[in-house]
Amino acid sequence: IEKEKQSEFMVDIVAKFNDSLYVQGLGIGLPAIIIYAFYMLVFYLVIPLVFKGNTLGNKLIRTKELTTSNENISAIRTVVKFVLKLVLYLFIAFVCIAFVTGLENACKVTLLRFNNFNLSLATISFTFILLGVINLFILSLNKRHQSYFDLITGTYCTDLVNKEKEEEKNVNSKVSKCK
Repeated sequence: IEKEKQSEFMVDIVAKFNDSLYVQGLGIGLPAIIIYAFYMLVFYLVIPLVFKGNTLGNKLIRTKELTTSNENISAIRTVVKFVLKLVLYLFIAFVCIAFVTGLENACKVTLLRFNNFNLSLATISFTFILLGVINLFILSLNKRHQSYFDLITGTYCTDLVNKEKEEEKNVNSKVSKCK
């Protein structure tokens, strides 16, 4: 039995099995990443460009994305915010690929190569998970509950109902001062 475990035949079978797991994981994951990136493109770039920085969710729950100086978001800020969100939210797709291929195989799957340096799927997945945790930490500590892409682009989300009430109070106080 020991001779069979060390035979070339068994080593070859194990190697083919591992290769099939790589192909299954990347076969499932690559189309998922492309579909997810397309979804992100439509819902986090195209629609916010049409609605001046606001997503469908913002419209639905009556919130608005504004700059820190209370102005509408420019197209450039919307594009920068989209790129940052894409980087943050792609961790979901990479983690799914890592789970499909298995952790041991995810450590072997090379996604990026720089000369002699190989960056594995597991390393990229762990990095994206770490970015997500850092983002949650930043959200919890910030008084306006801004994520890191909101801090970088200088934006925040405000409740339109409360904003309208504040504007009404400001107008009423100016009118009373004028009398």
